[in-house]
Amino acid sequence: MFDLPPPDPSIQIELASRGISKGLAQTTGPQLVVRGGLTFGVFSAEASGKNIDSNDDSGVESYLSAGVAIKKSGFDLSARGGLKSVHGIAGQVDRRAFEMRVEAGRQFGPVRALATMIYSPNDTGGTRSALFVEGGLSFEARKGTRIGARIGRRERDLAPDYTAYNVGITQDIIPQVSADLRVYDTNSGELGYAFHRRLVGSLRAKF
Repeated sequence: MFDLPPPDPSIQIELASRGISKGLAQTTGPQLVVRGGLTFGVFSAEASGKNIDSNDDSGVESYLSAGVAIKKSGFDLSARGGLKSVHGIAGQVDRRAFEMRVEAGRQFGPVRALATMIYSPNDTGGTRSALFVEGGLSFEARKGTRIGARIGRRERDLAPDYTAYNVGITQDIIPQVSADLRVYDTNSGELGYAFHRRLVGSLRAKF
């Protein structure tokens, strides 16, 4: 039997002027993301849902996952895997996909470095295997104000590969609430709406 500590519940709500995932637009308008979790020491379980638009239709994407997060030699390390599902979108080839996310971060004074890898062996829609690797830096200009940039590369079977990047500023309003303003772009704007440059504002609350 595992002797786990008592669960620590959390909930996070984010409202953005446009939904963005892996550098691409997921919505044509605002997106609401609701995420709830239970943490047992280094282990956690999580469920999330958000509205998405695809193929001139609207629906919901959910994600049920479990993971582990540890600190080692000054690094924050985490790994999470779970089932991503699409609900209510017509014409989806695959509505469910396993997705794994691995992150490593480290603080260097006011600068934080973060690297992320997201992999699915058979993504939703018509995409088969998909790998997204992203790295970035953020700088705490003053207490509660962070300026950051990221660049990532996504390679997919049966879908276009692309490079995505973003730069923006995050401001803590109170300890539980922050605001973010960020410019997103890709190297493949000719591929359509999802790949276009956009300015996105968001509010995030975590309890």
